[in-house]
Amino acid sequence: MQTSLRGIADKAARDKTHTFQNLIQLLTMEFLLYCWRFVNKRAAAGVDRESAYHYAQHLENNLAELAAKVKGGGWRVEGIERS
Repeated sequence: MQTSLRGIADKAARDKTHTFQNLIQLLTMEFLLYCWRFVNKRAAAGVDRESAYHYAQHLENNLAELAAKVKGGGWRVEGIERS
């Protein structure tokens, strides 16, 4: 894990009430491509019904779109009930 991410994880474990700021700067194309290496490509499709195989067909475009949605506030986790 990157040093900055390890520090965030440690801080979150120590202080459950801490509010993190500016985490979005960690969401870079380089980081998303790094994370892609750890995705189980043989797993079932997610709640969006998109397989890793299909997502990989246009990987860089899909990751760029994902980053833009997250940074713009337009992405939400699907399939999780909110109270």
